[in-house]
Amino acid sequence: MEAISVFAIMASVVVNSVLGSIWYGPLFGRRWMLATGRNPSDPIQTEVMKKDMPSAMASMFIFSLVTAIILSILTYRYSGNVQSILVLALMLWLGFSLPLKVNDVFFGGRSKELLWIDSLWSLLSIVVTALIVGLWR
Repeated sequence: MEAISVFAIMASVVVNSVLGSIWYGPLFGRRWMLATGRNPSDPIQTEVMKKDMPSAMASMFIFSLVTAIILSILTYRYSGNVQSILVLALMLWLGFSLPLKVNDVFFGGRSKELLWIDSLWSLLSIVVTALIVGLWR
């Protein structure tokens, strides 16, 4: 399919991995852990997180790949038009991602701080992925 650039998809997965490790590492890692009820100073919790890391990374890779493929298809008609790609990305985030995160706060008992950390990451991830796959044809 002409709409899909394998190189753009793989680049977006790599970029998302790097940005995600920065977002949930030095930028918001400690605050995110505390907001999820984890203690970053607890060696037992840290060890459990390290043990779960391979499956978490595999899941992140798979879903980043799926997101990139879908965004590649959705942005095909806007190829090269940065403004249209950004509007599409914002609408997808506002219409699908953000409402699910807000529901987690009201119905799942998650904190508002976690809402903003995760929601803004979702926005950044969608925008960056849409720009990469939408502009790289």
